[in-house]
Amino acid sequence: MKFFKKPIVIIALVVTLVPLAFMACSKSFLYQNNTQQTTAANSFNTSSDVIALVNSIYDTYQNSYLLKKSIWYWANFETHDFFNWGGDVVWNNYQIPSTFGAIETMWDQTYLGIARANYTLEEIPDALNRHILDQSLANRLSGEAYFLRGTFYYYLASSFGGVPLELKTGSNGLTLRSSRDSVFMQVVSDMQQAEKFLLSKKDLAAADLGRATKGAAYGYEGAARM
Repeated sequence: MKFFKKPIVIIALVVTLVPLAFMACSKSFLYQNNTQQTTAANSFNTSSDVIALVNSIYDTYQNSYLLKKSIWYWANFETHDFFNWGGDVVWNNYQIPSTFGAIETMWDQTYLGIARANYTLEEIPDALNRHILDQSLANRLSGEAYFLRGTFYYYLASSFGGVPLELKTGSNGLTLRSSRDSVFMQVVSDMQQAEKFLLSKKDLAAADLGRATKGAAYGYEGAARM
C-alpha cells in the first residue's frame, strides 16, 4: 500500500495544477475593472438620471445649517428683523466672529452646490448628444442649473463681498478672488441664461412645482443689479 501512495499524490497534484497553469496564462488576468470609480456614461443613461443630477444641486440647500444659521440669519439678523438671545446674540451687535460655525457652513455648502451645478452644465450637452434628453428637457434642466449657481453666488457676494468665481470643474479651488461687482455680474449672467430656458410657474407641471422659474430668475437678476 505504501508503494502506491506517491503516484496517487503526484496524479492529484497534476490534476490540480494543470488547470491553474492555463488560468495563469490567460490574458484576462492582465485587464482589471476599476470598481472604485464610475463614469458619466455609466451613471447617466436615462433622463431620470440627469434629473437626479440637477436635484442634487437643490439638495445642497437641505443642509439645515445653511438655511437655518447661514442664509436665514443673514436675511433676518443683518436687517434686525429678528432679535436673538444666547450664543447667537453676536448677530444683533454686528460682531460675528470668523469662528462662527454658520460662516464655514455657508462657504462650504455654497461651493459644494456650485461644483454640482458646474458638473451638471457640462454633462447636459453630452446627455443631449447621446439622445438621453430631448431638447426641451435639456433646456429646462440647464436653466435650473444656471439659476441655482446664480443664487449661490448671490448669497456669497452679499455675505462676503468678492469671492472666487468657480465656473467649471477641475479648478481644485485655486481660483483667485474676484471683485464683489464681478461676482454680482456673474449672477446677472447666470440668471439671464436661466431666463432663456426656464418655464413660468403657470407652465410647470404639477409634479415640478417648486423648481426654479423664469420669474424667480428675473427677481434675482434685478436684486443682483441693484
